[in-house]
Amino acid sequence: AIRYLGIERDPAMCRFLTRRYPELDIVCGDVADVAALHAERNLPAARAIVSGLPLILMDEDTVERILASSRRCLRPDGVFRTFTYLH
Repeated sequence: AIRYLGIERDPAMCRFLTRRYPELDIVCGDVADVAALHAERNLPAARAIVSGLPLILMDEDTVERILASSRRCLRPDGVFRTFTYLH
């Protein structure tokens, strides 16, 4: 079975997403905490993480925290993919 864990920082957007997609697990929190959120749910190692964060605009320490936490959730053959909209 495919599981989805969505992490959204903005409380209003989190409420919107939870109402719009009640079948998905949406958490209001910091994506740098993805390993802890993943473990709390006792999820198996992830096959993929897809991120829409503007990593290119973030400072190096923040990006490294996000990537390190994400690596802890992935299977050895898992993939991390990112996309960014820059207007």
